[in-house]
Amino acid sequence: MSGTNGIVISGMKYKESSKILTVYTEDLGKIRVLAQGVLKPKSGAMASTEVFALSSWNFKRGKSFYYIESVDLIDSFYTIRNSMERMLFGFYALELLDKSTPDEEENLVLFSLLEKFMTILKNEDNLLALIVAYEIKFASFIGYRPHLDSCLTCGNKNSDIWEFDGTKGGILCPTCSGSGRDRISQLEKDQMISLLMSKLEDVRKLDISESTLWRFHKRLSEYLLYNLDIRELKSLSMIGQGLL
Repeated sequence: MSGTNGIVISGMKYKESSKILTVYTEDLGKIRVLAQGVLKPKSGAMASTEVFALSSWNFKRGKSFYYIESVDLIDSFYTIRNSMERMLFGFYALELLDKSTPDEEENLVLFSLLEKFMTILKNEDNLLALIVAYEIKFASFIGYRPHLDSCLTCGNKNSDIWEFDGTKGGILCPTCSGSGRDRISQLEKDQMISLLMSKLEDVRKLDISESTLWRFHKRLSEYLLYNLDIRELKSLSMIGQGLL
C-alpha cells in the first residue's frame, strides 16, 4: 500500500511488546493499527507510535487492523508535552476528532486542520485563541458551521445584542430569542466570525480578551457535544476542572 501521512490520536499497550493505535491519516481517514513489537528495545518505530506524532506510514491491511510495513517520523511534537495547557488542549483536539469521525472515511480538510493545529500548538503562546479557532473551524468542516450572519428565525442583521442558541445552530435577535441565557454582543458576534474566517496562524493577532475567549470555548464545546451527540470528553472535563 502506498504511503500516507498520519497523526497518532490514541494508543494502548497490547500484549508484551505491541501497541494498538488509532491514527488519523491523510488518505485513509481514521484507522486502527496494530504496531507489532514496537515496544521492543531495538524497535526504531517507537517514537512514531506516541500520541501527537506525525509520520509517513506504509500500511498493510489485515482483517481487523492495519499493520505497519514501514514508518518515518516527521515530527513528534514532543514540546507539546512540556506544558500542561498545551497537552490538554492537544488531547482535546484529538479526542474530539476521534469521537466525531467514523473509521476509514477520508477527509483531507480535517487532516490538514489537525496537522496545522499541532504545528502551531507546539510554539504558540495564545493557546486559548488557537483552541477556540480550532473548535469553530472543526464545527464548520464537519457540517455544523454556526449561523452568525443574521437571526436564524427572521433574518435580521442589525442588533446590539444577540442570543446564541446551540440547539438551533446560531444566533437569534432579541425579538426571536427564547431563554436569553447565552447573550452575546455585536462585538462578540464579529469576533466569533473573525475566529472562523482567519487562518489558524493569524488568530493570535486578534484582539479578544481572555475572559471572552473562555466564554467562546464554553459555548463552542457545548455546541459541538450537543450536535455530535457526545456525552463527555475526558480532556474537556479536565480543562473544565481548572487544571490549566
